[in-house]
Amino acid sequence: MLTELGLVNPGIEQLIEIYKGHPLALILASEPIKNIHNGQIYEFLEGTIYIPDVNMGLLDKLFFYLKNLEIQIMQKLAIATEPLLVSQISQFFPSTSLGEISQAIGHLWQLRLIEQADILAGDKILWVLNPLIKRYIKRRYN
Repeated sequence: MLTELGLVNPGIEQLIEIYKGHPLALILASEPIKNIHNGQIYEFLEGTIYIPDVNMGLLDKLFFYLKNLEIQIMQKLAIATEPLLVSQISQFFPSTSLGEISQAIGHLWQLRLIEQADILAGDKILWVLNPLIKRYIKRRYN
């Protein structure tokens, strides 16, 4: 798909990783790569993650339907320097039951707003944010 969009330079793998293969995000990022950075993916990636207004609007609509706890969990993941366990996330919300936090995490995962980290902590799952979602949260909520 990216070669059809005219992107053949080194850096395609890193671009796909950053945008987690999201087709719309990759298509939208291809335009400034070609038109502003003369097709140089690495030059584009030296900046920050590009979130076009279209993506911002789509995410705004999605976030409108989220519960406050779900947004707060993503805010905590956005500032975390390492992936977090459910038990670690629950420490940020002492007045909220572990069941409510688990349910919120499950919903966020179903929506693919959070991801399971590539590593495990023993037999427990670590949670992280997609870089695109992380950037969105930092722009909208911090």
